[in-house]
Amino acid sequence: MTQFVSDGKTEEYVLVIKDKKKFPWWILLFLLPLLLLIPIKRSVHVQLLDSTGQPAAQQNCGFHYPDISTFGAKSPVDLQLTTDNSAKFDIEGISQPLWYVLFGGSVDSAFVNSESGCQSVYFGDKFKNYPENDYKVLKMNGSFADKTIKVIDAETKLPLENAEVKFYDQVLTTDNQGLVAAQFDLCNDISVTASKKGYVSGNFSDKVSNISTDVITIPLSKISYDKVVKVIDAETRNPIAGAKVKFNGKDYTTDSKGQIKIKINAVEDINLEASKAGYITETLKTTVDEVGDIIEIPLKKDVETKTIKVIDADTKKPLPGAVVKHNGKNYTADNNGVVTISIPKNSNVNLEASKEGYNNAVVNRKVSEPLLEVPLKKKGQDNINDLRGKTGELKINIQWYCHADLDLQVVDPCGNTLSADKRNTSCRGGNGVFDLDANVTYTDYRGKYDPKAQKHVNNPQENAYWSKATKGVYTIRVVRYHSHDISRTAPVKFNVTVVDLGTRHEFPGTIKSQNDSIYSFKYEVK
Repeated sequence: MTQFVSDGKTEEYVLVIKDKKKFPWWILLFLLPLLLLIPIKRSVHVQLLDSTGQPAAQQNCGFHYPDISTFGAKSPVDLQLTTDNSAKFDIEGISQPLWYVLFGGSVDSAFVNSESGCQSVYFGDKFKNYPENDYKVLKMNGSFADKTIKVIDAETKLPLENAEVKFYDQVLTTDNQGLVAAQFDLCNDISVTASKKGYVSGNFSDKVSNISTDVITIPLSKISYDKVVKVIDAETRNPIAGAKVKFNGKDYTTDSKGQIKIKINAVEDINLEASKAGYITETLKTTVDEVGDIIEIPLKKDVETKTIKVIDADTKKPLPGAVVKHNGKNYTADNNGVVTISIPKNSNVNLEASKEGYNNAVVNRKVSEPLLEVPLKKKGQDNINDLRGKTGELKINIQWYCHADLDLQVVDPCGNTLSADKRNTSCRGGNGVFDLDANVTYTDYRGKYDPKAQKHVNNPQENAYWSKATKGVYTIRVVRYHSHDISRTAPVKFNVTVVDLGTRHEFPGTIKSQNDSIYSFKYEVK
């Protein structure tokens, strides 16, 4: 009790003091275990990389983790997942108690590629809750297979050197055997691309586990182009029909347009050879990049120069101003009676010589010598007065100017040969007679040449005639049978005259030596 004095009075009061209650901290000891039992939700985001560090091909994966109960009991959870196009997958709502998290509990997981049989990938983490954009990147520890890639030509089956081979992020080049070595991850499908200039790219795709051979062969087909080869005359630009073209070991013949069609491979050089009788053979070497759809090959005529000398048939003197008509063109002889013409090699000289006051002379035959003399007979004279032997519708006469023995032989359209050995022939109503032989070679009784028996003249002639001539082609041959008293290597000039129904045609020629003993040409009776 407490006493207070106020105004002389004394009063008594009772003061009661209560004790403050303390917080029951002991209650927390009961609550804390309950808090540790609160479940925590976790999210896991995973991206799988292959052994090269690139996003793995789409995988069928098994994901394993333990489901932890409130009191720590583990129940395994197995999920079958398929990664997306970025090789990612997400696991949401993994529930584990807080105490398991605080005491370092981890998410144990394994990824198994069920298709390729890859090795497992272990994943463990301290309950880290990955944000939505934060991915756990795992590199797959797969098995590997060593393979050899061989690139070949699809047609020839030969290896292709320096071909480019691409797979994963690698670019390799084949050796001289067309080979490259490669190592493939069994956890992934493979796609290999092979390419080479001039070839269509080739591809190979499969599961590595399906490849049973050690060598993967990729054939490449050549890129080819259709081309037209046209052979033309270099001067006129006109197409040349019947020309021969060689390409890739094959022979072609141009059509009426001077063309052939060929198929050209882009990887090969173009080597062409074009030829035609009367033209110089040409070769063309080029590439596909340098030509268009039509490849032109111009051919130059293979020509030789001939000197034509027009002379008086009697005096043998030159006739200046004489006109020589050849291939539609007229040439005028100079003061020496000479004109120069060009003709395709090994072809006939086809010309007509004329001069006022003289009969025309026609030449149509092969001429081996560079100088050809064309004699003209004056008008008003007997057109065949200088020719010995008889005459009919057709008369063929040869004359020369030395002791050599030249023989005239004529094969008629029926194939009969008229000569000194066979003096009468018959062909479809036409009868041929050989009536004049000259500078005959005589032999003794033993068949040997007898110089004393020879009776030779310096202006010999041989003659054959047909009272009625069969139409067709006659082959006229001049044979150098014996040289007698002249050198065997000395040339012998001669002149064949054909009188066809009164029209005279001259065919001068030369036999160069005894070894070059036959001179032949054709004449057609129309």
